[in-house]
Amino acid sequence: MVKNLCKTILLFFCLSQGLIATAQPLQKDKTKKLVAHSSLLGLCVSTPIVLQSVWYDKAASFHIVNDGDSWLGMDKTGHAFSAYHIQKQAQHLYIWANYSHNKSILYSAGISILFQSSFEVLDGFQKKYGFSWPDMYANVSGIALFSAQQFLWKEERIRLKFSYSPSPYAKLRPEVLGQNFQERLLKDYNGQSYWLSFSPFQLFNSSLHFPKWIQLSLGYSVNEKVKGSENYFSTTTQEYHAYSQFLFSLDFDFSQMNIRNKSLKKVLSIFNTLKIPFPALSFSQNQIHFHPLYF
Repeated sequence: MVKNLCKTILLFFCLSQGLIATAQPLQKDKTKKLVAHSSLLGLCVSTPIVLQSVWYDKAASFHIVNDGDSWLGMDKTGHAFSAYHIQKQAQHLYIWANYSHNKSILYSAGISILFQSSFEVLDGFQKKYGFSWPDMYANVSGIALFSAQQFLWKEERIRLKFSYSPSPYAKLRPEVLGQNFQERLLKDYNGQSYWLSFSPFQLFNSSLHFPKWIQLSLGYSVNEKVKGSENYFSTTTQEYHAYSQFLFSLDFDFSQMNIRNKSLKKVLSIFNTLKIPFPALSFSQNQIHFHPLYF
């Protein structure tokens, strides 16, 4: 979906802004603050303008929809993921601009909710969509997860991550779930998994000397989910019954590794957005399955 593609492109724009900012030479505080505010606010202003011209076409009066049961919550998890990482990168930019820690949290939270809300408002004026409060709640939950950690610990001890592996269900409705790898990466929820990765020893300030870069990871995904609001789908030869799947695995936190090369450490830290493929246990339909390597 073009809308999801635009959100992904803009998310990676935020990622690049954080890296560019840290690489720039030191400037006066006022100049750096102007750069931070103008680039982030410009992103929030330009987003609805771009989408209005390239994606939205069938205008309608503003209306609200309740899509809380859509896609078994996977789309809502995606909203939380986007809001979390947009705030994270915006905070990096505000810290680079020499804002205080607390102000950087508050300003970045505002940028994230403003950015995400632009999509919801535009949806509200479209016949086939509509403004979604469940989407907004999901956005706020992602912001709350990041902000709470920054206020409590001034660091990420719980990381929200993403992984993907092609599923066999996209071919059943390619117009909805994607016709190629790039589209399916964004649209096929059956192939997506979202994870919370953390080290119990870091989370609870344990005195045990155990590597903090080794993480436990709790995940969520769905299977056989072919239609957004319905959990049943059939073809002439087979029936599909959608179900949720909970996951348990291990993961790595590159930021906690003792890497002396600062440039390499910074590059590797980008991959803290992605869950490393690892053996995993899945829990679904009252059964436990072992996956030798789960992507």
